[in-house]
Amino acid sequence: MRISFCESQAPVTPIAMLTQADVVCRYMDQTVQEQGTHDELMSKGGEYARMWNLQANAFT
Repeated sequence: MRISFCESQAPVTPIAMLTQADVVCRYMDQTVQEQGTHDELMSKGGEYARMWNLQANAFT
């Protein structure tokens, strides 16, 4: 499963599905900014991780 999302649009994919994707791509201005598995992107601590943590913390 490959999941892509754009920062300028709210992703329609439930956040939990991102952890199951083979590849997650984060786009901005039609350019891939980050790409990898959920765990890889979280370990990098980039914008994907920041957005994940913001959304995940909203539910706790």
